[in-house]
Amino acid sequence: MMKKILVIIATHGDEKIGGEIVKMLLQSSCKNDFDYIIGNPRAYEKNTRFIDVDLNRNYPGSIFSDCYEVKRAAINMQKIRGYDYIIDLHEASQGEDDFIIVPKKTFPKKIPWNIIDMEKVLLWPDPTGPLGGVVENAVELEFGTKSRDRKMVISKGARIVEKFITDVNSNQLIENKKQVVYLVYGKIKVKDGMNLEKENVLQDFQKIMYRGEFFYPLLVNQYLKEGILCYKMQKEV
Repeated sequence: MMKKILVIIATHGDEKIGGEIVKMLLQSSCKNDFDYIIGNPRAYEKNTRFIDVDLNRNYPGSIFSDCYEVKRAAINMQKIRGYDYIIDLHEASQGEDDFIIVPKKTFPKKIPWNIIDMEKVLLWPDPTGPLGGVVENAVELEFGTKSRDRKMVISKGARIVEKFITDVNSNQLIENKKQVVYLVYGKIKVKDGMNLEKENVLQDFQKIMYRGEFFYPLLVNQYLKEGILCYKMQKEV
């Protein structure tokens, strides 16, 4: 009998927390109630974010592509067939918060995202290409590891995923009324001559007036190499 739930780890090969969470799950009471796959095996082996391009920007992919991640996206699309729900685990090395990511403007129709035991939910429609942007039964769970006890974050992540698996299999679909929804709508780019020390007033999920605009910062300093200081969010009512 096919299992209902598939967990994806290492969509980005340098994000190890997914594998660590799955290791705990395989020792838990739900060990026989889910499957898992390594999203980007080659990058995972090399401990790098990706080989050619970001896998999480290239779904649904193409099986005929010469680009590793574009082809891998198509392979993963085949692997997820038949599962009811897909949980894609991610790690933010510069983040201190945990949250659900829905990579589109609207909530997915085929996964009970609102029963997941996480309070912050992000609608994140741009950039395009994540798995959850092309299927209706997948969400991403992001775990921040900066200045936190890694073992505690892993344990928390395992508890969250285990509870979701247990609730789904027992049909206990009780809405988490503590959830707060944010919309990611833009970003602040790193500019030449910018003094990053002076920009440390920006903190994830802490509303601020910055350069004439009120917003909630997200993933401050996570993507400096890509020229992004942080993303901008607004709270949805």
